[in-house]
Amino acid sequence: MDPDRLTRNDRPALAIRMGLAMLSALVVCYALVFVITGAASWPSALLDALINVAALGLWSGLFFALNRRWLLDRAMALQAPLQLLSALAFAFLWYFTVTILLGWRSGDFAGSFSVRPFSSIAFVWQMFQGVVAYALVAPWR
Repeated sequence: MDPDRLTRNDRPALAIRMGLAMLSALVVCYALVFVITGAASWPSALLDALINVAALGLWSGLFFALNRRWLLDRAMALQAPLQLLSALAFAFLWYFTVTILLGWRSGDFAGSFSVRPFSSIAFVWQMFQGVVAYALVAPWR
């Protein structure tokens, strides 16, 4: 593609650009929290942040598409319980993906895993974050 011929219509949609900007900001915020709490050095914190945010981006994109395609146009009586189930599924899938990827990192990405579930309070916090993230993703058309 000729760069001189790019038009405004060839650029990614504003929603996609905003989403990528927000995910980038989240990587920085997560890394900062990991460093401030003393849990990691900067390189380790950035890798952990990328793992968290990549999993969040993956599931957010999928559930965004699922909501647009199958849920948002349904009657509220059907949509409400489905949204609740979707929020819980989203939160669990994000947690599961982060846990597996962190276990893979602990195994030095060499095909070995050292998967350890989060502590009970960290699990509750991760599920809470997941439900809140879902609530931010779900209503967009």
